[in-house]
Amino acid sequence: MAFLEIGLKVSTLLVVALGVGIGVDYGIYICGRLLAYMREGLDFAAAYERTIATTGAGVVLTGLTLAVGVATWIFATLKLQADMGTVLSFMFLVNMIGAIALLPALGAFLMKPKRARD
Repeated sequence: MAFLEIGLKVSTLLVVALGVGIGVDYGIYICGRLLAYMREGLDFAAAYERTIATTGAGVVLTGLTLAVGVATWIFATLKLQADMGTVLSFMFLVNMIGAIALLPALGAFLMKPKRARD
């Protein structure tokens, strides 16, 4: 936001909160499906692969659709609306990538199989 000279103000704070809320939803969709596949007996890698093939496709489609939709606001003459379009487009795409790539990577790190005790 600093690079684009969009400050964090009362008006943009609401937009950032909206973007974070959408990102949380993406994470819930991915984690929920991933854990469901793991409960079925799949290992983490297989569960992640199946999650991306099913739920991941929906998250990507939703993220791209929302980002493209609000990106049209960038061309608005009203500065607030143009700033909202820029911030939301960026946040929707970054949240989508984070839910698809970063969240499962963090899960793989935290869900390492426990070593058998001797």
